[in-house]
Amino acid sequence: MALFSRRDLQTSVDTLSGHLTQTQLQAMVHRLNRGPSGLLLATEWEVSLLSAFSQCGKIEYEKDFGGKRHPDLLFQSGDSGKFEFLADITTISDVYAHEQNPYDDFCAEIRIFLQKHGHISGGLRIDVQHEMHGAYGNRKVRLLLPQKAQVQEFVKAKLGTFLALLVKEPDSDHGLFYNQSGIRFTIHYDSREKRFDGGSHFDYTVPYSKRRNPLRNALWNKAIQLLESGYTGSTGVIVCDGGCDALNERSGANGAYGCHQIIEEVFRSTLPILFVLVLRVQESRPNFPSDSSVKIVPKLYWKTGWEKAQVSTALSAIERMSQLLPAPEDTPMNAIHSLKGSNGHIGRPLGGFSMQGGTIKISARALTQLLAGEIELKRFLQQHGLKSLTAREPTFAFFEQQLKRGHTLRKAFVEPDEHKDDDWIVLEYAGPDSAISPYLVPK
Repeated sequence: MALFSRRDLQTSVDTLSGHLTQTQLQAMVHRLNRGPSGLLLATEWEVSLLSAFSQCGKIEYEKDFGGKRHPDLLFQSGDSGKFEFLADITTISDVYAHEQNPYDDFCAEIRIFLQKHGHISGGLRIDVQHEMHGAYGNRKVRLLLPQKAQVQEFVKAKLGTFLALLVKEPDSDHGLFYNQSGIRFTIHYDSREKRFDGGSHFDYTVPYSKRRNPLRNALWNKAIQLLESGYTGSTGVIVCDGGCDALNERSGANGAYGCHQIIEEVFRSTLPILFVLVLRVQESRPNFPSDSSVKIVPKLYWKTGWEKAQVSTALSAIERMSQLLPAPEDTPMNAIHSLKGSNGHIGRPLGGFSMQGGTIKISARALTQLLAGEIELKRFLQQHGLKSLTAREPTFAFFEQQLKRGHTLRKAFVEPDEHKDDDWIVLEYAGPDSAISPYLVPK
């Protein structure tokens, strides 16, 4: 599973075959197939962006201008390359902040400990304290937790007695306040809650400094690379969302900085960046989770003094390019977790099914996995709502109903989806059929 569907990524690679050398394409495909999970998201963005820009004008990848660096994209549009720019592409995330503040690892280790000893691990609330480092306007948040490498041993050594009590007395409420050696948190256990847990902590990914954040660091590094390329025209940086809070805009409350303020701070320097294009992934969360959607929101920031005609042309090119980008399958953080998983090398299957009358649509991949013996029939039926684990769960006994009515399969076909990593198998039933139902007097 990835940020973009594998089919869309392959289409992007195919599109680039006329614009990149065979060696460059082979290197990209190698990174997509075997690259470290931390670089896969960046490669997906790079391939998709280069493909989209190649359909809006002329591109050259890693062109040599005689300098020490070869930035990613030289883009030209208009008659004889009337408008052009050189840009480096970067994908930024809050991975480092998560490494320094291992809240999720801490909670997961506590649940693992409880489950190993027979507790369902529901009913927990873990609230972690924090501290601020640095002066106002240049602060950084640190959660008061053990270092990530020490979390497992800490839970076992320092919390083992308390957690053992929860296992021994699951029907009693318990609480713990821990405050030692710069580590401070509270654990509450509600014996009435058997399924859900929760907790809170200060948002450590929000930038409280214009200079100490992933966006500023990436822009600074890329600006130096552009400066060392030897190119003398318009230069910029394309920033892609790898799950980074610094790409969001903010009001400035509580000393937090938004994307615009951080970029303006970079523009005020002498670095040769005339524009920054930010591609943020935005997830909408309606009332029903099944209706949630993920989309790319592009935003162009430019330095004062860039000619109005160039800005207008750039905006037009970026608008066309953004329309050619594939739609994301998920948020960057979810994509990163998926890429690290055991199924990271395959695309996302279509979930669920749909029925109407005597017709049912199910995942073509799921059906193939069933016939190949990779998944059990019981699991397949449960995943598609055709069988339930308990009497209270709703089921749709579609195939049983067809047999009871004497209906047989009359038509089967594939309903393809070129932008997803799965297709629908459509099965149409009709009858009654005398092959499995009583004989009838003709009308």
